[in-house]
Amino acid sequence: MNQLPLSIRPVSQEDLSALLRLENKCFTTDQLSRRSFRHWIQAENCAFIVAEYGDVIVGYSLIIFFKGTTLARLYSIATDPDYRGRGIARTLMEAGEQISKDAGRVFLRLEVSVDNTAGIALYESMGYQPFGIYRHYYENSDDALRMQKCIRAAGCRKPGHSLDTANNDFYLWAGGIDDGHARAVKKLSTDPA
Repeated sequence: MNQLPLSIRPVSQEDLSALLRLENKCFTTDQLSRRSFRHWIQAENCAFIVAEYGDVIVGYSLIIFFKGTTLARLYSIATDPDYRGRGIARTLMEAGEQISKDAGRVFLRLEVSVDNTAGIALYESMGYQPFGIYRHYYENSDDALRMQKCIRAAGCRKPGHSLDTANNDFYLWAGGIDDGHARAVKKLSTDPA
């Protein structure tokens, strides 16, 4: 089978039906609604891109930009399960990081289910560092690991961490804009509080 090259492009109104199909295929909870997709397709304070092979949308990434801050937030990312393992999520993340950097953002933050080991591994391989946990974040009450990456080298202090996989504990020191103030090392457990 000949594989078409993967292309990344901005989302358009014509993508709505394909995005809804992809969302239903990828997520059983916390799905974006038709109304939410319509809103973000038209919004100017975001980077909303799709990945496609030919004319088939196989993934998307939605990054939100907040006024008055250097933060950008990965709001949602999805890759068609039939196309996973081909680097689509990484390519979407790299493109989203570049768009965020071009928009003047310094940090890109995200939340990922503590059970999504593949997602966590991807983000860590790209330089994202865990800095907190949201308890019962998702509709199904799963916890979310908060992660962040400095996407502009100037002025950033890189956080450090280690993961004790046997106990599911994250040990980290949180960094930020290099203001000379490192925060203390602390333990974040993924065990229910």
